[in-house]
Amino acid sequence: MKRLTLLLLCCLWFIPGTVLSQNLITGVVRGHVIDTSTTQLPIEGVRIVLVDADGSETVTETDNNGAFEMVGLTPGRYLLSCYKDRYWDIVGKPVKVIAGGEH
Repeated sequence: MKRLTLLLLCCLWFIPGTVLSQNLITGVVRGHVIDTSTTQLPIEGVRIVLVDADGSETVTETDNNGAFEMVGLTPGRYLLSCYKDRYWDIVGKPVKVIAGGEH
């Protein structure tokens, strides 16, 4: 089974955004998933799941370049997981989204 590695431009980036209608500061999580076992190529169709402290999930998939983006996230702590058939899962990686800042 291949190892699935999550590269978010060398780290997780939390980029602030503003939801004008609610006047709330929110965050964005974006990154890339690549196969580090042999090819170093991007992996399409990886299911990316963020779970907040209340158990609510935000879900997306990587595109054909292995890229993903989750916008409008409430600041706080999340658990990030990545799933793809024939790859090892990454489950429960702690992530902190900070309003108005970058990590």
